[in-house]
Amino acid sequence: MQALYETSLEINAQQDRGALLEAIVRRAAELVGTQMGGLYLLRENSQELELAVSYHLPGDLIGTRLKLGEGLSGRIAQTGRPMIVEDYLNWEGAAPVYAGRPFRRVLGVPLLVGERVIGVINATDDTHTGPFTPEEVRLVSMFADQAAIALENERLVAELHVQLAERVKTERALSDSEERYRELVTSQEEGVVEVDPEETFIYANPSAERILGVPPGSLCGRNMRQFTDPETFNYVIEQTKARSQGETGHYELWIRRLDGQHCLMRVTSLPRLDDEGSYAGSFSVFEDITERHNAEEERNRLASFAEMNPTPILEVNGEGKVTYMNRVARQRFPDLEMSGLKHPFLTGLFSVRSLMKDHNLSFLVRELHVGKSLFQQAINEVQGGNLVRIYALDLTEQKLAEEGFRISEQRYRLLVERSLAGVFRSTPEGRLLDCNDSFARILGYDSPEKVLAQPAAVFYQDPEERKSLVARLLEEGSVSNIEFAIRRKDGKISWLLENATLIVGDADASVIIQGTVIDVTERVEAQQKLEQSLKRLRQTLDETVQALASVGEMKDPYTAGHQLHVSQLATSIARELGFDEERVEGIRVGGLVHDLGKLYVPAEILSKPGKLSQVEFSMIQTHAQAGYEVLKSIQFPWPVAEMALQHHERMNGSGYPRKLKGEEILLEARILAVADVVEAMSFHRPYRPAHGVPKALEEVAGGRGNLFDTMVVDACLCLFQEKGFQFH
Repeated sequence: MQALYETSLEINAQQDRGALLEAIVRRAAELVGTQMGGLYLLRENSQELELAVSYHLPGDLIGTRLKLGEGLSGRIAQTGRPMIVEDYLNWEGAAPVYAGRPFRRVLGVPLLVGERVIGVINATDDTHTGPFTPEEVRLVSMFADQAAIALENERLVAELHVQLAERVKTERALSDSEERYRELVTSQEEGVVEVDPEETFIYANPSAERILGVPPGSLCGRNMRQFTDPETFNYVIEQTKARSQGETGHYELWIRRLDGQHCLMRVTSLPRLDDEGSYAGSFSVFEDITERHNAEEERNRLASFAEMNPTPILEVNGEGKVTYMNRVARQRFPDLEMSGLKHPFLTGLFSVRSLMKDHNLSFLVRELHVGKSLFQQAINEVQGGNLVRIYALDLTEQKLAEEGFRISEQRYRLLVERSLAGVFRSTPEGRLLDCNDSFARILGYDSPEKVLAQPAAVFYQDPEERKSLVARLLEEGSVSNIEFAIRRKDGKISWLLENATLIVGDADASVIIQGTVIDVTERVEAQQKLEQSLKRLRQTLDETVQALASVGEMKDPYTAGHQLHVSQLATSIARELGFDEERVEGIRVGGLVHDLGKLYVPAEILSKPGKLSQVEFSMIQTHAQAGYEVLKSIQFPWPVAEMALQHHERMNGSGYPRKLKGEEILLEARILAVADVVEAMSFHRPYRPAHGVPKALEEVAGGRGNLFDTMVVDACLCLFQEKGFQFH
């Protein structure tokens, strides 16, 4: 069998037909130990055999032809079965051309391609007699099968060369056009894909992979089901049926990117037919229209909001022309659009806009009498255009009610003055107009008068913070829950929480800031202490994990550093898959302690240099459950115990200890499974030398989709092959 194997290697390595034929006949004779041999080939479109090559036969026999059924080779070609002649010299069936030749025993076997005979191999000698053994017949027959395949392959290759030569001219004529088409598709901003009838991607341009959020070169082989929910995928199947009927499709489709983000695609799809005209899949061009869709929805929502608002809303351009009125405004002021700035509702609008420009205001509120009614108008500059938008609120009834609440207002004033919260009024430039006792006390003064004598900026620890706050007020009209540090009169730093509003002023100023502050120093300091405490707890947790990892590796010195290396690779894979840093930290911790359960496996088994018995291997398999039992009692913020339990599970259910499959396995554990195999194969073990990183990557690539998660394997390969990842 070794000789047969080496013989097959030699004949399949021959490139030249003559050398191939000589190798076949020589090797056939050597296999059964004869001095001579010959190889007949069946002539095309003929019923004759021709001796194409010989081994130690007289040279004048080359080219000898035999009819089917003539002589030993003719009978073998006719029957398709091996034959043995023990004394060819005296055999009555010998071909006339070989009469008198000193041949003794002869073994002949057919060269078969399927059931078709393409030739005959003979092995003979002129000295030995006696039968060939059945083992020799079987050996030469097996060799003849290999030789027939080699000859048929050589013939097919020759035919292929002829066909290729004929196609070269046509392909060259098409190459320029194909290259332009390829460049066009590759550089196109829209995604271009080709799918088979089951919606599996078989081609994708770079834009398609970018839009779907997959690593470059990894979309082919994935199925559309990975990027849609079940309902949407059913709609895709309906579209596939339409393509199979020859219809072109134009539709919109919500897809789920690899990072979980949902996007709306506009798709144009064409059917793809095979050479026989049957449906073979489809070509699709798609673009991400999510932003456009969201903008349209936002525009529709805002338009609906304005139209259904119960208060008048209108827009006026720089020339004073009314460009928009909502339903309530049209009902309340039917003549406003025709009257323009002459209408009482728009009295003094130009003066108000000038004031806003002088103070760089984008928002201002005023009160205006229109007949017997009083309106509060919120006037807002529309960004990106020469427009102002006016929101009007009818204050008529409110003002009438205010007359009845004048006494209540005085009580409110008293309440403000005695409030524990600091209340103030100031100009945007920083001049304090008014404040209550609590405001003065918060700043460390014994009276409001002493506070009002100071500019507002002097109280801020960082004066730039006040500038930023005022800028926001002028832009937005109000701010809420703004925290900042102040320096009290005694020099102590305190923290305040401020709420403020920009309003139209009175005699003191055209625009004023009115707000409240409360002292939140105790809360801020407590929060800072809490953050420091959390930092210490996080450090303690990390030290505990490192200690657990070190204890585990003390039991198994040959895998020292294994858990650290697995943790390094697993965290890099997690980042490549788009995990946030908190989840990446969980992967890091899980990697550092995933083999903790080996503490419960006898050291002599862990460090055994030879092959493990089934019982010993079963004991090692218990480490996953043992690690889980230890880790489950620790309150990690991540599923660390489950990672340790599941890191030897496999996608096809062949892993242990629970035989979990596919999505049943925690994604973090699927990542650890790949990282664990790559690290373990890359480094030395007591029972074998290191295989190295290339062999380890070949192993996980071979198990992609079967043993290991497809996305995890792709991310791992990308790290090593494209981003230069190394263990350290």
